[in-house]
Amino acid sequence: MDQKSEDVPEKIPSEETTKGTDESGNSNQSMDNEDDLGNTNEIEGTHLSEKEQKSLEIIRKLVDEEGNVSRTLMEGNLLYGELGLTDIQMYNLVTSLENKDILKKIQLTDGEYYHFTP
Repeated sequence: MDQKSEDVPEKIPSEETTKGTDESGNSNQSMDNEDDLGNTNEIEGTHLSEKEQKSLEIIRKLVDEEGNVSRTLMEGNLLYGELGLTDIQMYNLVTSLENKDILKKIQLTDGEYYHFTP
């Protein structure tokens, strides 16, 4: 049983690094990684996964002057763009960003949009 409890922290460091915590004593490594990604994290006030950060970069390029982005345009770029997400991955990502109040679904006269508030 001792070996299993030692194996668990070895499998988690990648998750711990994304969370910014590292119980195995590699705090410098996790802090360095967080500093590299920290600009987005500081702006958001919440922690974002690597995919969420990459998706925010993509969404920022698509947003108009008012902070709105077409739902179909955004979802198409997430599905078929550089991230190449599956349908369920895209749905989970958008839902996560909605839960973190980064995206808000709105209805405009010409279709469904998301309001982007980083």
